[in-house]
Amino acid sequence: MKSYKEIKISKYVFERTFDAKNKDLFEWHRDKEDRKIIVLESNKNWFFQLDNELPKELYPGIIITIPKNVFHRVIAGSGTLKIRLVKDFEGELWKFYF
Repeated sequence: MKSYKEIKISKYVFERTFDAKNKDLFEWHRDKEDRKIIVLESNKNWFFQLDNELPKELYPGIIITIPKNVFHRVIAGSGTLKIRLVKDFEGELWKFYF
């Protein structure tokens, strides 16, 4: 079971909605490709953490780069969190998806 609901926008672009009710499913993990995320909507106290870094608070408009093969996780706050995710971005092209 996934910890989020996902809508595919294009081959490399997705919108994901996380619900705090599923926080037990949020785990440290890593992905096989580089990613960028932008927070579209966020309730209080949602955080994102890369391995060996302090958590960063998530708020609408923040953009985060996730390098491939680096462990990371989402830390649930209250309510929901909605992000746009771009996989495998090249150069500055990812900006066209935000």
